[in-house]
Amino acid sequence: MIKIAYIAGPYSAPSLAEVQSNIDAAEAVGKEMLLLHDFAPVIPHRITGFWDNDSQFSHLHHGDWMHKVCLPLLGKCDVIVMCSGWQDSPGSVMEHQFATFHGKEIYYHGETI
Repeated sequence: MIKIAYIAGPYSAPSLAEVQSNIDAAEAVGKEMLLLHDFAPVIPHRITGFWDNDSQFSHLHHGDWMHKVCLPLLGKCDVIVMCSGWQDSPGSVMEHQFATFHGKEIYYHGETI
């Protein structure tokens, strides 16, 4: 049975170009998980990328995104893959804590998976 891998890493950045770079980096890890490791990736960066700039969601704050989107998705996944730079991302740290608390398998991109 194929496991579902949640891809966690930095999203927010000072510029839209840097946000796009973070989305692209998470997507690259997701593709690698599918192609090399046979995991089905869930990439929240790609699912809701740039929605934080949509006026419909201007009332949502970082914690809202985590509790309404990211953590519920993570809860459905078998494993979490921590992308490079995750330690500097408050959201990724929260996802790591959630995964640890819920006994999820945790992989660190760049290490043996």
